[in-house]
Amino acid sequence: ILSLSIPAVGAESPVRKQVATFAELQSEIASAGETPTVLEITSDFSITETVKIGSLQDITLTDNGAARKISVDTKQVTDTFHGAFKIAETGKLTIKTSKPKEDSLLVFDGTNAKCAWTSNNDYQDSNGDFISCQGELVISGGTVQNFSCDEAWSGIITIGGPKASFAMYGGKIT
Repeated sequence: ILSLSIPAVGAESPVRKQVATFAELQSEIASAGETPTVLEITSDFSITETVKIGSLQDITLTDNGAARKISVDTKQVTDTFHGAFKIAETGKLTIKTSKPKEDSLLVFDGTNAKCAWTSNNDYQDSNGDFISCQGELVISGGTVQNFSCDEAWSGIITIGGPKASFAMYGGKIT
């Protein structure tokens, strides 16, 4: 008996890479281009400026099986700030853990996060302290904790734009 497996048209297997630092995270996202990419986080580190997920990028962040904490340390940013992650229209960011329902394996901590803001800070800007999304955001695992902001037109996660979407299948925001 012969069995053939034909991948769906347009379906591309994701490239898997490991990142241990903020600089590596930025570099791997920048070099991913339009290739779906899974970035396995192998150590704790801090995000100190906005990480941009570009148009047509498909990035997944996950842990490597061990508990990982990503601190958002952006209080020192002095200019316009769009949160830890900014997803462009047609870009996609997925956050998940390596083991379903084990949300403590990947923690994003906002204890030292700055409120997202722009010079206009109005409803047309996407000002999420953690994520500003104009594309697609999927959270299926992990923990987002300790983000707080009282600026107008902002929030922990903001979804804005004609093609923006957010799906949460697991994980927690506290």
